[in-house]
Amino acid sequence: MSATAPFCFPVKNLSNTKVKLVPFEVDRHAPRFIELGGGGPEIWAHMLAGPFDTVDYFKSIFANDVAPGPAVFHYAILDLTKPADESGEEGGAFAGVLSYTDASPANLSLEIGILVLPPFQRTHVTSNAVGLGVLQALTSKSEGGFGLTRVLWQTSTANKGSIKVAERMGFRLEGTLKYHRQFKDGKLNGKVGNGRPSPPGCSENDLWRDTLILSLCWDDWDENAREKVQAAMDRTR
Repeated sequence: MSATAPFCFPVKNLSNTKVKLVPFEVDRHAPRFIELGGGGPEIWAHMLAGPFDTVDYFKSIFANDVAPGPAVFHYAILDLTKPADESGEEGGAFAGVLSYTDASPANLSLEIGILVLPPFQRTHVTSNAVGLGVLQALTSKSEGGFGLTRVLWQTSTANKGSIKVAERMGFRLEGTLKYHRQFKDGKLNGKVGNGRPSPPGCSENDLWRDTLILSLCWDDWDENAREKVQAAMDRTR
């Protein structure tokens, strides 16, 4: 994928002193992603996709299910506090993926999501990568951003780490979608369900996910959310 992918908003490389976001290129970054544990079941326990045991399998799902386009863009996250690796020719070590999905120019909105590789979890990487992505989305066009009205964050009710990140970055809870996603054979694939009984017609190995909807909107941003995001990025850890 190149920086000229036809995403509906004018994406650009983003950076501060701690991380840099560059376009995710599956041929370059997928091998390192799998090597560092990105395909493991614990990474994908709350998501429909995965786990991935080979680079080729990951590439096939990426190409068919989450390929970049007008509504989807993926960044590779580079940790600038670590030496460059073979996948990080821009400088820094490849640390994960930040994604914009469900982008809508008509509604001035998008969803943001992040997947940080195990060696970089519980570090500065998550807050700074999410912060850069949110800053670009909600900063006004006159200041170089997208000028959006709303940024969405969706996560499983069982994914306490994701919920904590969203709250730290200033996202506000809007509601819960019960039985929102079905994990076919989820028990066999390391998925974490909602703890509720399965509906009629499901197999004994199926699980379901309840989804929390959180958002950051333009009025939150103007009130104090921008400062909250910056404070999270400025933390020493």
